[in-house]
Amino acid sequence: MGKTLSHWGEEESMEMQQYLNDPPIVKELELTYEKLLEERNQLTFATKVHNELTKEIMKGNGLESIIQKVYELVGIPIVLENISFQTLAYEGLSPESLVIISHEFCQYVKDHYHGHSTIDFHQTTKVIPFHHYFRLTAPVFLQDQVFGYCSFIFYDRSQYNPTIAQMVIERVASVCSLRLLNEKTKFESFERLKGYFLEEIISGHHQSKGDLITKGSFIHLDLSLPFYIGVIKYRFKNEHSNLELEYYAKIMEEISEFFNFRRLNVLIGQRAKSIVLLITEEQLKKDDIEGLVQSLLRSLSNRFIMIEFYGGISTKTKDILCAREAYREALVALKTATNHGRFVTFESLGVIGPLINSHNEEEIKKIAVRYLGQLMENDDKNVELVRTLYSFLINGGNLEQTAADLSLSVSGLRYRIHKIETLLDQELRDPVGNFHLLLAIQALMIMGELEI
Repeated sequence: MGKTLSHWGEEESMEMQQYLNDPPIVKELELTYEKLLEERNQLTFATKVHNELTKEIMKGNGLESIIQKVYELVGIPIVLENISFQTLAYEGLSPESLVIISHEFCQYVKDHYHGHSTIDFHQTTKVIPFHHYFRLTAPVFLQDQVFGYCSFIFYDRSQYNPTIAQMVIERVASVCSLRLLNEKTKFESFERLKGYFLEEIISGHHQSKGDLITKGSFIHLDLSLPFYIGVIKYRFKNEHSNLELEYYAKIMEEISEFFNFRRLNVLIGQRAKSIVLLITEEQLKKDDIEGLVQSLLRSLSNRFIMIEFYGGISTKTKDILCAREAYREALVALKTATNHGRFVTFESLGVIGPLINSHNEEEIKKIAVRYLGQLMENDDKNVELVRTLYSFLINGGNLEQTAADLSLSVSGLRYRIHKIETLLDQELRDPVGNFHLLLAIQALMIMGELEI
């Protein structure tokens, strides 16, 4: 049907003109070809990056070499961080800039995901805007767990090609995961070997001192030097005993990473449902043993908030053949650790630690029970009173500090103290009497008769 433009009407004429103005099929084919060519070039480049990084893996090169190679190929600043936002490798950034972007990234995650599920953030590649730059971040997985994050840093938006950048960063994250898995496998094998060696040292199943020192040199550990034995135990705050095996592996991994990050060569093993550490004095450098172990316990508590950790440490031991005795000292110290003092050194026990041995436990137990009298009756209320008495004695009779430790009011604490004095038939003002009471409680704790 043929009409002039004016006879068709405005609405019908516009509809007809759409058909008349469609680009010819040649133009459409040209656009399609250009898009396919662009996608092919992007895929070719991403494949090249992947192949170059695979070569780095085959050469046995580490994460730093991989990140350096990425920067050479792409020319975009890149950083690799673990899940705690500690930098593992970076390229194209100054140390000052690195500190700033790491802090801002950590703050971003805390602000946006605190108290909420981070599964979306963990499992997808994200563009995260900041004030002067933005990140393209991909998660790095290790055995189905998020290990860290690999990020391109863009200061100039003109450098950002969404498709190619995402393809490359995800391949980089994949290669880093492969390298980390390889390192983890080797590290776990090495740590198991060190654990077996520690068991041999503590159990006394060895030929001579020279034999132990020689074996220690194989793992770059000088066992001719003084050392400490530490023992760590843990328990769940709630009923999660069915998860103990699962969390044991995670706890061991966290302890290994703690010392590895500080470049400390420490023997780590398991014995009697506890984690055992052998730390040579040389490893401590400027730190003291108490500060190091307390820092470890804080790190574990922050990482596993549903678990309580306790630690005991031996005295400094000069002869590796005395490791068995040092282990016993650490166990004795550990038994006196409580919620109000989760780390105890054997030295802090004074005379009570060395006095108790397998030949006099029964005699000491009788003496301790006699001192504590009615407080040792099998009653939950009495257990609370013993716990109150111990905290009161440890704090030197300071009511305010004791009340704070026990989460009580001062008036409530005074009531308990009065009841304790009534049951003991003595006032808690006599320093000699208080000393005997403290020794009695500590002795029962060491022998496993009391758990406070």
